[in-house]
Amino acid sequence: MRWGLQWGRWWLWQWALDGSLSLGIHIDPQRRLGDKGPYGPYVDLHLGVCVLSLGYHPARASGLAEMGQGGIMRPPDRVT
Repeated sequence: MRWGLQWGRWWLWQWALDGSLSLGIHIDPQRRLGDKGPYGPYVDLHLGVCVLSLGYHPARASGLAEMGQGGIMRPPDRVT
């Protein structure tokens, strides 16, 4: 598997083995409303080929779980 997501209510683990790299910290201190319900606040720790997100339903941010892609990943070829 070149990319993937795993998540729970308080965490999200993303990885990308497609040449994508991401380094840094992203903090979103607000509660927001996504298509699948509220999420946030949360913090993302970008660690090269993976990202660990901690907070309230971080997988709901930008519909990550529904789209099957994450903050460090390009969409898979089969998604149009």
